[in-house]
Amino acid sequence: MLHAAFAQQDLELFKNDAKGRPLYLTVNFATEGSPYFAEDYQPAQLTIMGDAVYNNVKVKLNLLDHLVQYLKPDGTEMITELPVRKIQFINTNIILQSISGPLNEPDAVIYEVLDTGHIKLLKKITIVFRDSKNYNEASTTRIFGRKESYYSLTGSGELKKMEKGRAAMLDLFRLKKESVASFIDQHRLNCKSEADYKALFSFYNGSL
Repeated sequence: MLHAAFAQQDLELFKNDAKGRPLYLTVNFATEGSPYFAEDYQPAQLTIMGDAVYNNVKVKLNLLDHLVQYLKPDGTEMITELPVRKIQFINTNIILQSISGPLNEPDAVIYEVLDTGHIKLLKKITIVFRDSKNYNEASTTRIFGRKESYYSLTGSGELKKMEKGRAAMLDLFRLKKESVASFIDQHRLNCKSEADYKALFSFYNGSL
């Protein structure tokens, strides 16, 4: 855990560098669900394009508008305009990043990094919404939903959407095909869920 004095220094440094602007929200509708990765501000390590790193900054990520919000010590909500390459939440060790540039660019594709080995396991996260208005009602409700899909990323930079099933896994991990097949059989994996993907990637990357 970071010492409090150093944590405060990190926050002050980020506040000075962040090119922040206040968050102003004008919402003319009720909401169901959320556009945020997580609702609460959480301490995180931010890596900026160019690899500058800021520790212990309380942030939350708007996945719909690709905004990295941070919290000042007085509680003011701000938006950073620095190009953020990666967010690593300190308490959960969850890593979010875009592989093609800053994750807070308007057209960024944002992934949660589930395994960081020789072949990375990524979960693509996209927010969608629809507006609902009942007959004879003046108010509109915006309903948010989250779509998730899984990708592999090789060391050479090849990004490929995950295919489900045993055959697809043996093809992906063909360098260790026999041992992967034994692992699948031993643990009775159907190779179709996030839990199975994480187990297979961890086994494969740990065996190289």
